Amino acid sequence: MNIQFQLFGYTPVLEKADRVVLQFPIQWYSSPALLKQWEDQVLTYGWAYGNKGTALHGKELLIAVTVGADNYGHDDFVGYTIDELLRPLQATSHLIGMRYLKPFAVMGASSISDENLQKAAEEYEQYLQKDVATLGTFE
Repeated sequence: MNIQFQLFGYTPVLEKADRVVLQFPIQWYSSPALLKQWEDQVLTYGWAYGNKGTALHGKELLIAVTVGADNYGHDDFVGYTIDELLRPLQATSHLIGMRYLKPFAVMGASSISDENLQKAAEEYEQYLQKDVATLGTFE
């Protein structure tokens, strides 16, 4: 039995979608292990990539993350931007033929005020509904 169809029917849903949103907290400068497992089991050769793997070609991939701290950037403590830390997902998007959209990030989530959390939620809702810029390979 093909594992991709055992995962709660993800593949038919993904095939019908125009935009796929992966939403998660950044943990240790990366995505959570369960997301990686999901990628390994769903984004399979022959379905998502390879000669006949065109199920997601032309669809949009939007990454939405929360980050506990607000010190990400070349001149800050972390030394890397969120876009740089998400580069593996951008590369995956390229491999499977999806358009990689500019990610949405909420910084300082571990100490965000209720007011700023509400504002971020409203911004996220608007972001999900608008045309978002596609990032190029090295953006």
